[in-house]
Amino acid sequence: MMARMKADNRAQRRALFQSMIGDLISERDELSARIAEIDAELAEYGAGATPPAATRQAAATPPKAKPAKGRPPAKAAKAGKAAKKGAGGRPPQPGSLKAVILDVLGKSPMSPAEIAGAVQRAGYATSSKHLSQRIGVACAELIKAKTVTRRGRGQYTRA
Repeated sequence: MMARMKADNRAQRRALFQSMIGDLISERDELSARIAEIDAELAEYGAGATPPAATRQAAATPPKAKPAKGRPPAKAAKAGKAAKKGAGGRPPQPGSLKAVILDVLGKSPMSPAEIAGAVQRAGYATSSKHLSQRIGVACAELIKAKTVTRRGRGQYTRA
């Protein structure tokens, strides 16, 4: 009984879908006929016929500018990025890894492994197996924001 109801339901949906397709095809044919009438009237006035649909769409969108050959100068590329991003950005979200790193860091240099231990002792919950690597990346971003300074290879302090 249930299988028959499902089959009937599928058949009804298929019939509805076929009906919608038929309606759309007939509407397209009517529109094509109307376009042919308009083209004939335009031809009477010497305005010429309208281009096919694909050509009309291509004519409506302006062509893209061709990029200049070669690479842009390095200074121009960096200036564009700096203008978009801003000098320091916004402060880290409270409770985020960057915020906890800033809380943990002091004036004495710390390695990412030392920072990882201090961050976990401070209550930062993580399941990451590579927390030291994540901290290294976060410190690099904080250096760009000028909130952390690098004191040697793998040694970071608060700015």
